[in-house]
Amino acid sequence: MVQLELLQLLLEGLINPKIAGKIRMEAPAGLVEIEYNQGENKVDWVKFTNVKSYLAAENLSIDCSELGALTFDVAYGGNYYAIVDP
Repeated sequence: MVQLELLQLLLEGLINPKIAGKIRMEAPAGLVEIEYNQGENKVDWVKFTNVKSYLAAENLSIDCSELGALTFDVAYGGNYYAIVDP
């Protein structure tokens, strides 16, 4: 899926890489580096290097009036995400 979308952007000239096969994209979460190999009418492969991700906190809890006590972890991957295991 990503290969088709990238190919469409390249073929329509919406992305014009300075170096063929490499794109550096600033996203709200940070720098994303993309490497790809483009054939005639297809992108053969795509490799993404995203921002570092890590577990920021674990076994946190909060009391929710509608759901009761919730225990969750917090992970970072460009933004912070609460992970709840129901």
